[in-house]
Amino acid sequence: MTHDQVLEASLGYFIHPLVGVLFSMLIFKEKLRPMQTIAVLLAFIAVGIQIVWMGGLPWVSMLLPLSWGFYGVIQRQTPFDALDGLFLETALLVPVSLIWLQFAHVASSSMAFWASSEIWLLMLAGPVTLVPLLLYNMSTKLVQFNTLSFLNYLTPSLIFLLAIFYYHEPFDTKRLLVFSLIWVGLLIFSVDMFKNKKGV
Repeated sequence: MTHDQVLEASLGYFIHPLVGVLFSMLIFKEKLRPMQTIAVLLAFIAVGIQIVWMGGLPWVSMLLPLSWGFYGVIQRQTPFDALDGLFLETALLVPVSLIWLQFAHVASSSMAFWASSEIWLLMLAGPVTLVPLLLYNMSTKLVQFNTLSFLNYLTPSLIFLLAIFYYHEPFDTKRLLVFSLIWVGLLIFSVDMFKNKKGV
C-alpha cells in the first residue's frame, strides 16, 4: 500500500487461483471439467500478455500466489486440524517476530507503544486476521483444492477497487485487458462451479 504496488498485489491475488489449480492437478491429481479448463487457459493467456507487454511479472504479483499456493498445499496435507495447525504456526513465528521487533525501527518495537492507547488497535488486528485464516485452514480439508483456489477472487477484486478508486493508481488499457481476461475466466469457473455443486 505504501509503495504504489496495490495493483501488482491485486494481480498476484488474481493469479493465486491459477497457481492453486495448477497445484491441484500436479499434486492432488484433481481433474478439470471443460469449462474450468477454458477458465484456466484464459488466466494463462492474461499472465502471458502481462509478461510480454510489461516486460515480466512484478515480484509482488508472483510472490503472493506462490506463497499462498504452497501454504494451502501444506494445510491440506497436515495431520492437524485448523485450530491446532494455526497454533503451531503462531508458536513457531513468535521467536522470529521477537527478533524482528528487536532490530526493526517501527512504532511497535518501542516499549512506550505497548503502554499507549494504540495498543488496542494492534490487539484488534489479531482476531481480524485470525478468523479468516482459521476459516481458510478449515476449508482446505472440506472442498476440492481447485474450487478453493478459485474462490479467492474476492480478495483481489476488493484490492483492485481500492487501487483504482482510493489510491488512484494508473490503470491503462493493457492492464485492463489483462484483468478482463482473468475476470472472464473467473466468471466461467464460477458458473461451472454452481452448475456442479455436488462435485465441489
